[in-house]
Formats: sequence, structure tokens, C-alpha cells
Amino acid sequence: KEGGGVVTWGNAGRAPFERAQEPEEVAYFVSNREYKATSDGVGYRYSKDLDDKVLERTALWGSVVRGVRDGDDWLRVGALYLPMSLSGVRVLVPEGDVPAAHL
Repeated sequence: KEGGGVVTWGNAGRAPFERAQEPEEVAYFVSNREYKATSDGVGYRYSKDLDDKVLERTALWGSVVRGVRDGDDWLRVGALYLPMSLSGVRVLVPEGDVPAAHL
């Protein structure tokens, strides 16, 4: 089938169905420009819960991470999550929206 989807057949000769494709990863700049934290960066989370921190892993300020948006407020990076904003301030900005001088 055209359109990039994979068509498979359901059980017992039922009509075919299309398998959902994994969304493409997008690059995000980890920005402290407006948040102005004194920390090293944004902590990864095991789930979409700000309190569920991965203590040994941080997305450093000024770095670029790649992931898939998971709802409005989270970026899924592999099996872990990063919040898109903290205290109402955006900390993950699509790389394309950041001036080259800031990368």
C-alpha cells in the first residue's frame, strides 16, 4: 500500500489493517536561557512524572537531545523521559527554532 504504512492481514482472513509507524525522532536544544537554573541541566525521568528522576542521568544545558514527543509536555528519549518545560518555562526547544549562534 502506498503511504509508507505496513499492511498486514488480521486473523481468519479479515480485512487488512495498517500498523502504526513509530514517530520520527526530532532534535531539541536543552535551553537554560529563560529558566536560568544553577544546575547542570534537566534530569531524565523513568516516567512522565517530575518526581520519578533518574539520578545518574542529565541532559546538560546547551546540549542537543533526540526524541519523540509524548503528549504536550514530555519528550521520550529511548526508554526515558524529559520534561519539555519546568515551572512553566520551556527548556527543550526544537533545534530548528534556535539561532545557530546558540548551538
